Amino acid sequence: RFGGSAMKASFKVWLSAWRNLYADPADDEDEVPLLEDSALPPLFKGVRPKVVRSTGGFAGGVVTEGMGYALMMEGMLAAQGDGWAKELALGLLRSWLGMVQGINHDPKLALGGANEQDGSALKMDSDPYGVSAIEGWGPAGVATWKFP
Repeated sequence: RFGGSAMKASFKVWLSAWRNLYADPADDEDEVPLLEDSALPPLFKGVRPKVVRSTGGFAGGVVTEGMGYALMMEGMLAAQGDGWAKELALGLLRSWLGMVQGINHDPKLALGGANEQDGSALKMDSDPYGVSAIEGWGPAGVATWKFP
């Protein structure tokens, strides 16, 4: 094992500061699309969505980079048995899936990383990502990089 008590204490301070970036998303869906429990696997029933808000430059708002880092961190801690991390990870993942679904509430046509709700997320040769959603599976695929 690496580190010692000083490293563990430093990590706890860093984690607390990082978690201060988490927030409840806005109710009006201007921040991330909010999905109903019925659109998600049963594991998400009653889970409150969480987002990571970034500031400055192009990264202002909710972006996949911050959300991805948060999911990674909380997932690793949850795998070690941290129940609070599991709760946070599920809330972050619920919002991530809303970002995948996008503003289109048709569960069979996720926006994925597409620019428009034209089905392009299901096509190999489309901008900006090519195939970035999985047809018919609801919110499954690559999240749109930034909200709002």
